[in-house]
Amino acid sequence: MYIAPNAGPFDLEKAKSGRPIQTLDGSKAKFVVHIPDAAPRASVVALVGDPYPILMVFSESGSAQAGEGANSNLVMVPPKKVHHTKWANMYGDGQMGKVYDTREEAELSCILGLEREEVTITTITWETEE
Repeated sequence: MYIAPNAGPFDLEKAKSGRPIQTLDGSKAKFVVHIPDAAPRASVVALVGDPYPILMVFSESGSAQAGEGANSNLVMVPPKKVHHTKWANMYGDGQMGKVYDTREEAELSCILGLEREEVTITTITWETEE
């Protein structure tokens, strides 16, 4: 049985704002409506499954109705990690030159004399969440 890795606990406010949700077993889910006047154990409605989703009822904490099993509970889809890489020329005096999208651009700037004499080309990497 598949259990969604890195899934966060269901957050009703985030789901209402459009953040992606799924069930604990990895099934796609789409928030439909929160009915505040309904019983808290049955106040969230979502479409679950793909390609033919069904309407299911959940508690405000994302728990599926009795009999559905814990793997049907809603969770937040983990954010996707986006990796970024840039290159910069570093000089002997500790200064960093312009940041380039490719290593080739950084090398070319040195060859064409667009920057001071290059000492080394440094790779800059970081990660963000989508």
